[in-house]
Parts: sequence; structure tokens; C-alpha cells
Amino acid sequence: SVPGRLAQACMGAQMPADGYHAEECNGFGLQPHATSSIAVPLFHEGHFTAALTMTFSARDLPLKNALEQHLSRLQIVAALIAKGLAHRAGPASAAA
Repeated sequence: SVPGRLAQACMGAQMPADGYHAEECNGFGLQPHATSSIAVPLFHEGHFTAALTMTFSARDLPLKNALEQHLSRLQIVAALIAKGLAHRAGPASAAA
């Protein structure tokens, strides 16, 4: 599946140094090659936990434009979620 492949790319060797993985015309939706996706990793206690993914119409939004318009926000949201997970885990988790 596309979501699984994006998550694997985020946690594996395909993850670029700038902290995201993007696929153009990946067929996430019902029509093959109709969508593109950007995925950013979400870490908790130093371990990959999930990928925050944005999927969009490849025809209406070129991947380059999507990266310019949305990547930094996705990375900020992923960092906020990770911070929230750390806060929810509490002091016992921080001491471990």
C-alpha cells in the first residue's frame, strides 16, 4: 500500500537528510497516478513512531509546489505531535 510504503521510506534508508519522503503520481487514490504524497517522520523517545502524510491531486498541485507550500508546516506539526507524546508519557517515560 502507498501509506505503508511511505512509512517504510520514512523509517528506512530512503529517508533523505532533510527529513521527509515524497512520491509523485503514486496512485494513492482510486485512479492510478492521480495523487502525490509527502510524508514526514514522527519520532517518540528517539524511535520512529509514524509518518504524517499529506496526499494531494498530482494534476492540481505539482510536487515541487506542494513541498514549497506545505513541507515546513508538516514538519512543525510532526514535531508538535512528538512533543505532545512526550508530555503524555510523563516523567516515568522521561526517566527511562
